[in-house]
Amino acid sequence: MQKALPHSPGWDARRDILFLGAMHDIDSPNVDSLAWFSSQVLPLLDGRLPDDVKFTVCGYINPKVDLKPLTKNPRVNLLGRVPDVGLVYDRHRIFVAPTRFAAGIPYKIHEAAAHGLPIVASSILCEQVGWTPGEDMLSVSTTDPQAFADAIVRLYEDKALWESIREHELVRVRDDHSHQKYLEQLKAILSF
Repeated sequence: MQKALPHSPGWDARRDILFLGAMHDIDSPNVDSLAWFSSQVLPLLDGRLPDDVKFTVCGYINPKVDLKPLTKNPRVNLLGRVPDVGLVYDRHRIFVAPTRFAAGIPYKIHEAAAHGLPIVASSILCEQVGWTPGEDMLSVSTTDPQAFADAIVRLYEDKALWESIREHELVRVRDDHSHQKYLEQLKAILSF
């Protein structure tokens, strides 16, 4: 269960773009989405966002997964696993989740939103969580790298949009993860 944090840094106190996910093996959805994003979307941000806006990759990296080629891009900050992801969420302005195939619950969407971090995600993840595209998050097809880059730039630079998405996400987390909603869902499951 996620709880929306009552206080977290605002737009002015944040910068950079965050990708968070465990990289267990080369065929995992996280490795695939990171490879797609870094090769297809990240170059499209050059000249549109300041050069010092970093793209942080956070999470466990299996030694068999070679992410060293990413470090050739000066925009990439390969952070790896950290003891407290809350501190990482709180300093970034945008969370990206460019997942192209997935199974399971996209926990990272709920966790980023609970920390007040607006999200640009693939359409598949937006559909999985049942949120409203353009209101609860910016949702883009991973078949269109330019649209994904455009959404990132728009959310990164537009404070009013950023604050609106953030507020909607926090409401979603409060509603989707309320104790009452869990009880209702559990009762519905047990009544079968």
